[in-house]
Amino acid sequence: MNKINILLSVLVFIILVSCEKQTNSTGNFPVAGKSYVVKYQDVNHLFGDSLNIVYVFDYWGTTTTYHDGASGLFENVLSPDPHRANTRRMEKNDAAWNVTIDIPEEAKLLSYYFTDGETTDYNDKKTYMNIICNEKGIPVKNARFSSVDFLIMAGKSDEVLSALREELRIYPKNWLAHMVYNKKYLESAETLSEYEKFYDNISDNYNKLVTKYGETDSIKQIKASMICEYKYALYPLMYDLTQNTESDFLSIMKSIPEKDHHGFAKSYYRSIKERLTKNKKDAEMRKQLKGAEAPDFEFTTINNVKGKLSGFYGKYVLLDFWATWCGPCVGEIPKIKKAYNEYHDKGFEIISISCDDMEKEKFKEFVKSKEMTWTHVLEGSEGAIQRLYNVSSYPTLFLIDKEGKVIHLSSEIRGIQLKQKLRELLDS
Repeated sequence: MNKINILLSVLVFIILVSCEKQTNSTGNFPVAGKSYVVKYQDVNHLFGDSLNIVYVFDYWGTTTTYHDGASGLFENVLSPDPHRANTRRMEKNDAAWNVTIDIPEEAKLLSYYFTDGETTDYNDKKTYMNIICNEKGIPVKNARFSSVDFLIMAGKSDEVLSALREELRIYPKNWLAHMVYNKKYLESAETLSEYEKFYDNISDNYNKLVTKYGETDSIKQIKASMICEYKYALYPLMYDLTQNTESDFLSIMKSIPEKDHHGFAKSYYRSIKERLTKNKKDAEMRKQLKGAEAPDFEFTTINNVKGKLSGFYGKYVLLDFWATWCGPCVGEIPKIKKAYNEYHDKGFEIISISCDDMEKEKFKEFVKSKEMTWTHVLEGSEGAIQRLYNVSSYPTLFLIDKEGKVIHLSSEIRGIQLKQKLRELLDS
């Protein structure tokens, strides 16, 4: 059977039942207030004599970047809020399973999968369409379904970019899909030239959208949001550049007798020396931890869950001391997220300990906006855990093995090095 026949044989279509005129708003709204028939043809013979569809409406934002497996990604399905998730038994009509879904007025995104209780189709094999079509098979304007969640849930996160590209091809004004795509694309960049290319692409795509659709607020939101993401993503590169320039500066100043130091260079040199002396002392104390058992501690998460470091024994744990005001810390987030996404299910956990002096709710908003789905502790600038680990600069990282011993320190696990270490430990 050739590829075209295979594609045709597995195609699932969504038929518009109501013929009322749809609203012509820009954005990511499905055609709310309508009824659609979802049809699923089990050409791969996955299921038996019964089949359910599990679906959930997202009323704001998207769940496409959760990386905590099924329990995190599909918390709104597996542990739903009231009226959030729905399970409907499908009826078989000829060769296809059918069910009618009513889309509420306030819904913006519909995600769904099929299951018989034992076998589940998350669309990781592309066995059904993820868009809304009318009775003629033509995509409905301003409507979107999402299969990206399910690709991640099925362990196919490498296919997310291609799925989003296809969605944007069909719905070029969907600013939310643009943002998710750009975030995913930016997370894959590692060199300065890749970051520069990304920024050029933001500008080019923005200009094309403006030329075609006009300078709408939704389109402006795409560029504004991605400039923020781009700024934070640059911090790791800027950190390396700063370290190099600081090293050159120190080398020059050391070659000049201190009695001949003048002006700003003199005061700056003195401040760097004081900072480096303190950091060196703290680093020497931390270095003694390498190979030793990590000091245990109790904590309370920002969600008021109590725990202990020793409660994570049996897994590799990253202790991440950071702050929201720390540029290099925020710049580390995409790399830490990538490592967590790839290795969490293999036994990798993160405990992030923030030294921020801010209200918990405001901190939780920041964490949520950055989609940092692991364990978070907010202990302030004078926190006991920081003192226990002699932390005086940020970010400071410790990688702890399954037995509770410290095996790597900050300089060994910054940036892409973290994922490289985890690959050695968990992919062997």
